[in-house]
Amino acid sequence: MAEMPSSFEKEALKAQAVAAHTYAVRQREKEKLRPTESLSGAHFSNDSRYYQAFFTKEQAMDFYGDYFDESYEKVSLAVDEVIDEIILYENEPIVAAFHSMSGGITESAEDIWGNETPYLIPVESYSDKEVLTFKESYEFSPKEIKARLETCFGAEFEGKEAEWFSVTERTESGSVTEIKSGNKTLSGADFRTALSLRSQNFTINYNGENFIIITKGYGHGVGMSQYGAN
Repeated sequence: MAEMPSSFEKEALKAQAVAAHTYAVRQREKEKLRPTESLSGAHFSNDSRYYQAFFTKEQAMDFYGDYFDESYEKVSLAVDEVIDEIILYENEPIVAAFHSMSGGITESAEDIWGNETPYLIPVESYSDKEVLTFKESYEFSPKEIKARLETCFGAEFEGKEAEWFSVTERTESGSVTEIKSGNKTLSGADFRTALSLRSQNFTINYNGENFIIITKGYGHGVGMSQYGAN
C-alpha cells in the first residue's frame, strides 16, 4: 500500500505484491550473507531512499483516511492470490526493480546502474504515454539553475545562457546519462537529483529568459512500470 496506489487494477496490485515479496526474500538473503551495519542486525528498513517503502496498518489508516477499509480489503485480496509467489532467475530471487512510469520504453539496468542484468532490459510500455502526468514541465531562471549546480557540483557558467547545457549521451530509451553543465560533465542522475526532476528522460531549452526542462515518465525507468502495469 506504500508503493502503489490502491486505486490501481487488481492485476497490477498482484504484480506489485510479487515484486515486493521477491525483493524482501532477496534482501533477507543478502543481509544474512553480508549484514549492513546501519541495519543493526535487521534485514529491512522502510527508509525509501535506500529500501522499499512500507506502511504499518496505522500509517495506512492515516494515509487513506475514510477509504482505508475499502483500500485495505482490495489490496489484501490481491496479495492473498499471490502470497506464495516470487520471481526467480536461475533459481535466485530477481532484482525486482520497478518505477512509477517509463518514458514509453523501460530502461536497461546496465545503462542506468552500470550492472548488466539479463531480465532488466528495455521493453515497450507505451500506455504510460496516456497518463496525464507523463510529461512535466519545469522552469528555472538562469540565476536559480546556476546557483543549484554551483552549490551541488561547483559548476561554473560563462558566456551565453543558451550554450550552458548540452546533452552528450542518452540511452536508447531516452534517459540522459551525461550532460555538459557549464565547465562540468554530470551524470543524468545527478542532474535530475540537483533539480528535483521526475526522471532523467528530459530535454532542456532556453527561451531567451528561462530554462525550460520537460521530463517524460517518473522514476529511474528500470523494471516494471507501475502505470504500465495498471
